[in-house]
Amino acid sequence: VTLDIDIDVPLGVGIDPDPTGEHGHAAIMLVTSTRANAIQKWNILAAPGGQVRVGERIVEVNGIRGDATALMRECELVDSGGSGRQYLELRLQRSCVWRCCWEAGIRVRVAPRVDSALTGETVAHNELVLVSQEYLASDGILYLRLADGRGWLFDARPNFGEVCVRHDAATLDDGHKMPTTG
Repeated sequence: VTLDIDIDVPLGVGIDPDPTGEHGHAAIMLVTSTRANAIQKWNILAAPGGQVRVGERIVEVNGIRGDATALMRECELVDSGGSGRQYLELRLQRSCVWRCCWEAGIRVRVAPRVDSALTGETVAHNELVLVSQEYLASDGILYLRLADGRGWLFDARPNFGEVCVRHDAATLDDGHKMPTTG
């Protein structure tokens, strides 16, 4: 994605608040808005399927990757006109669709830990959710960050088995509506 920059228009991105990158630093930025910003301008002109969605991960900006603070600094430098560039080249990682397969549903967590506090929300059995980040923790559990910002789920747990499975969006049928964000 290449964004033309207008100093008077916000970008619509934010730093990932959960440090799951190298050395405990946030490694990515998240698209936080697609309205009244440079990303909306891109989306108006983008081909179908090429639009940027809230919750997608920005993993690289102008060749810089691995540190969300450096990514944000590059965005701010370009946005202020300080770099001499009039555009940002962004590399995105798209969200994935997952389905809750646990009969009782699964409670959403605040952080990527089984013993984390609960948000008070539950993803129902067979509900489809967009996941913006998959994080394999040291406990061997794959945690799933919900793209809508509600919190974290996990795919399986020892002594429980699978609770969420990856769902191919191309196989969605009338019984499953595609989840949306933003």
